[in-house]
Amino acid sequence: MRGAWPSAAMAVVEPGLHYGLGRSLRFPGMDNDPLWLFSRFDPAEAELVGDVVRTRGRMT
Repeated sequence: MRGAWPSAAMAVVEPGLHYGLGRSLRFPGMDNDPLWLFSRFDPAEAELVGDVVRTRGRMT
């Protein structure tokens, strides 16, 4: 949640996507955009409220 490698998220991603997603996270760019699966938040505008992460909604 704070710039670390997303191990917990990667554990639930389909195994066939690991290589491409890992590459996108290490070398983001126009052809390797990790934002197709993950979201980013500006730490100046968002803060963690607890130890458990919960989400509701959808990305479009």
